[in-house]
Amino acid sequence: LVSDPAHKLLATDAGEIFLTQTQSGYMGQTYEMVQPALVVIDVATGKTIPELTWSWATMGLSADQLDESAEVLPGVELVAYRPVISDLRAAIKERRPVRLASVALSSEEIEAECRRCGDWVD
Repeated sequence: LVSDPAHKLLATDAGEIFLTQTQSGYMGQTYEMVQPALVVIDVATGKTIPELTWSWATMGLSADQLDESAEVLPGVELVAYRPVISDLRAAIKERRPVRLASVALSSEEIEAECRRCGDWVD
């Protein structure tokens, strides 16, 4: 896949998880950028598996905080978070959210901080 400018590949049953932002000036082009998201589709039903859906919009921030520089944890900006893809298979099997990691913190450090704050779900 080279491009999906019409955003036809965004799962329509995933809810309001896709955050878009108009970008201009990139190589003289204006386009609608979609922020990172993870959607897992159940091949038996063709439907999104809600427990495995992730994006910035699912991280418990208010709409006005959904900005690349928003701090999810002290000193760790939202833009640094991604699902740990090596955990995806286990998460699918266990029907649980995929673990997150950051370029600033390890997944273990994120879990410890979230547990300390009461935001961790097993």
